[in-house]
Amino acid sequence: MLREITHIQQHDPNRRRRWFQDGYFDLFLWQAASGAIDSLQLCYDIQRKERALLWSQVQGFFHDGVDTGEDSPLADRTPVFVRDGAFQWSDVRTRFREASTDLPAEVREFVLDKIDEYWRDKHRARHNRRHSVRREDWQVGDADAGDANAEDAEGGR
Repeated sequence: MLREITHIQQHDPNRRRRWFQDGYFDLFLWQAASGAIDSLQLCYDIQRKERALLWSQVQGFFHDGVDTGEDSPLADRTPVFVRDGAFQWSDVRTRFREASTDLPAEVREFVLDKIDEYWRDKHRARHNRRHSVRREDWQVGDADAGDANAEDAEGGR
C-alpha cells in the first residue's frame, strides 16, 4: 500500500511537494498554493527496471526509464530519466488502483485519470498516424476498407 512520506524538503514556498511510496511505486506530486496538482511523477517497478510516467500542466506527458547511474559500486551518481519503451497501461493501472486505496480520494482519482489520459492520447496518436498515410485502392486491406467506407459515409472527414 502506498503511504505518504511526510517529512520531505520543500524547495518552493509556492508549491507543496508530496511523496507516496511502496515496494513498486514512488509517486511525487507538486501542488500549487490552491491545492491543485500541477505536476506528477509516477515511478513504477522501482526494484527491477524503474520507469516513470511524468505529467505537468506546462509540458504535458512523458514516459521515461530511470538510469540509476549506479553501474559501479565505487560511484554514487544521480539518477536521470532516459527514453524507455512502451507504457504497460493495464498492469500499471491495476497495480496503482490496488496500492492506492489509502491515498486521499482526490489524489488517487487524479493519478488514475492521468494514467488513462496518457493511454488515450498515445492510442489516439497511433491510430491517427495509421490513418494519415495515403494509400492507393489496391493497398487498402479489409480492415482499412471498413474505415475508408466509414470516412466516405461521414463526408471524408
